[in-house]
Amino acid sequence: MEIATNKDDMLVQARDGWWRFQRALAQLEQNEMTEIPIEEGWTVKDIIAHITFWESNLLTWMQETIDGRPVSRPEEGLTDEKVDALNAENYQRNELRSIHDVLADAQETHQALMDVLRHLPEDPKDERYHVWRNGEPPWELIAGDTYEHYEEHIGPIEEYLLKTGKPGPKTPT
Repeated sequence: MEIATNKDDMLVQARDGWWRFQRALAQLEQNEMTEIPIEEGWTVKDIIAHITFWESNLLTWMQETIDGRPVSRPEEGLTDEKVDALNAENYQRNELRSIHDVLADAQETHQALMDVLRHLPEDPKDERYHVWRNGEPPWELIAGDTYEHYEEHIGPIEEYLLKTGKPGPKTPT
């Protein structure tokens, strides 16, 4: 998938990716979301909580950008081991939560993130972007925590849907 290089394209890709993710989730029963390991031992509930965790981080970083505050994102060089540790901590925090709470969190976080992303400056040369590496707009970071992230995790869900004979998500029109 090609990374959007402007705000409008980024918003469209994030919207369409979320729509496709939600369509896949809509095909599942509650017990399928909580009891069946879909991806490397994770249930769909675990995947939703994982995506929400990274969207929540992105939400914080984007709000800091809009407010003109220094961005609290991890230093460059965040290792795979550190990401794995953060993911494991998030898994433990959410392990006993209900699917209803996880889904509500996901919707609320996603909506808040999209609201913040809509308020990013149009002009990639806007001074608020100085907080990012080399003063570049954060398109790659946004992609990695939204539409590319959804795409990464929707594959195993679609495979499960295919195995069970349920319809998968179609491209939005």
